[in-house]
Amino acid sequence: MRPRGMSLLLLFILWSTEGKKCKEKQFQTADRYVSEGAVAFEGGRLEDAESCFLLAFKAQPNHPHAASVALTNLAMVRSMLSDLDGAQWAYQTAVSVAPRDDETYFLWGKALCEQGLTSDCKDKLLKTVSINPKHSRAHLTLGIEEQKQGNFEDALDHYNHAVKAEPDNVPARMQQAFALSILKRCRKALAKTAEIKDNLPLTGDQVGALSSIYENCQDYAGLRNTLLMAVQRSPNGSSVLGNDRRLHKHRLGATLLLQQRFQQALAYLEDARSLEQAAGGRYSASILSLMGFTLTQLGGRYFNEALQLYDQAVRLFGVMTDSGRKGVIHPDAAKDESGGALSNLIRLKHLTANWTNVDQHLSALDDMISNAFLRNHQSPSNPVFILAYEVSDLTVTKVAISFGRWNLEKAHQTSKGESIQSSMSVFSLEKFL
Repeated sequence: MRPRGMSLLLLFILWSTEGKKCKEKQFQTADRYVSEGAVAFEGGRLEDAESCFLLAFKAQPNHPHAASVALTNLAMVRSMLSDLDGAQWAYQTAVSVAPRDDETYFLWGKALCEQGLTSDCKDKLLKTVSINPKHSRAHLTLGIEEQKQGNFEDALDHYNHAVKAEPDNVPARMQQAFALSILKRCRKALAKTAEIKDNLPLTGDQVGALSSIYENCQDYAGLRNTLLMAVQRSPNGSSVLGNDRRLHKHRLGATLLLQQRFQQALAYLEDARSLEQAAGGRYSASILSLMGFTLTQLGGRYFNEALQLYDQAVRLFGVMTDSGRKGVIHPDAAKDESGGALSNLIRLKHLTANWTNVDQHLSALDDMISNAFLRNHQSPSNPVFILAYEVSDLTVTKVAISFGRWNLEKAHQTSKGESIQSSMSVFSLEKFL
């Protein structure tokens, strides 16, 4: 039988972790309800937090500041509970009680941005800066929304306002420099980036994000040094590249590869591969492809290892299945890294006379090239692939097209009851060179 004292202790622990629920008329002022709601929110009790914030509004419904604080907190919690209509009601009520409260409009606009409602989001943010032209975060958010739509001049204008209102706003300063780099005002962009690095406290991930500015301005020495700094500050960190967040070591390896520092590149890519696999492996295929390319540049003795890496990469990209059969080719595959990985795998197979599954690989590349032609995209390519016995992009394309034609002829002849030799010896690579 369990000791009675232990049972009482257990009940006390359960009661204290559950926390107190807000009750109507429990407090006379809104701030007490808001404080209880904050405690509930921090404890993950969203329904209790919602109740407290609603009671906070009811306690002082006509007090502009108290009501707007209660209602914006209520809206946030309801959004997290997927009650978007309830959140909308809370924001609308808040601005009716406090029509000149810039922070309420900002929070409403930011929530609409997160829901992808760009037009409504921008309306609320513009209302914010019309009430308070020095609202730095509203200008920053407006700049980001304009940038998403490709309006970099308008984005830069908002970033300039954000920095002027709050010079130490690190995200605003970074976005300002990034917009300048996209607009190819590189001297100014790089000068502002240097100021940020020298004068503001940055995390490793923020330093990594700055590397995109050097990349846009084709300052590869600056790119390498910035990524090295990012790795030193945050060895396992990541930064944004386009719409993707990639490990600093992944990006640094690719940068060193462009500078033909192959041994260094391989070391960082191997580290990135281990980190990526531990994190779920979203970009493992890209890293494997880069490692395969790096090994080809280190000499023929590494070709077999490079083949294995490329083979793993195209499987992870989904171009090939684990059984060696052709996978589902995405219509836009020629635009991403899977096209380069597959075409380099085919080059290497020809160089090493390794014909395992090469018909499936050629068929997959033929599909990519056909899709690229139909969608007016460039064919899969990796222009920096250099070997002693070069197999160019044009060569691989011609081989793949010939393979496609050969398959058509095979199908046509087979339909007439004729036999055809199924062998890769049908192709002679030299006739394309």
